[in-house]
Amino acid sequence: FFSYHPHCRLIRRKSYPNSALPVLKLYFKNSLRIKYSDKIYHMAKDSELAKLAETWTQIAQGENTAQEVEAKLTSLENKIDVLLANFEASQQQLIDAGVNLAPLCHKEEKASRK
Repeated sequence: FFSYHPHCRLIRRKSYPNSALPVLKLYFKNSLRIKYSDKIYHMAKDSELAKLAETWTQIAQGENTAQEVEAKLTSLENKIDVLLANFEASQQQLIDAGVNLAPLCHKEEKASRK
């Protein structure tokens, strides 16, 4: 369908129906278009290649940042799990010791309402 010349980055549309033209416009929206009889030549600008390289670099940086954030969230989840386990253990110790937790709960509720 399309031919690609690696040395000059040239893509040529062969003599096929016009259905290929929207595809070329999609992929080379900002490229230089030169019409010659029934063939269309597209030469990609160097700035487009630089933008593409910059975009890939930004994507890689974004993936690294996402991995770092995910690691930090996992660490926070682990710390929360430890805190909850410690709280449940201390609460169970109070229950085992026979301490009535109801008055403590009522004091906290009254303080939070004020």
